[in-house]
Amino acid sequence: AHGDAGIIAKDDVVIAIGKSGESEELIALIPTIKRIGAKLISLTANEKSRLALESDILILTPVLQEACPLDLAPTSSTTIA
Repeated sequence: AHGDAGIIAKDDVVIAIGKSGESEELIALIPTIKRIGAKLISLTANEKSRLALESDILILTPVLQEACPLDLAPTSSTTIA
């Protein structure tokens, strides 16, 4: 988040992908993206997440169940994204 955010410019579009929309890594970038003035498009399964609410455009990607029987590997999430 520290170094990579420096390459974002006002005319850029940032596409953020996160199933929960609440991961610390993504949430930490939102203020920087907003301050720069870039547009934020999110793909998330949680329409009430902070990522979804802060986005200019939300692409809702609901996942009812991952293919992994333990719900650990994000197989369905990554496929839908």
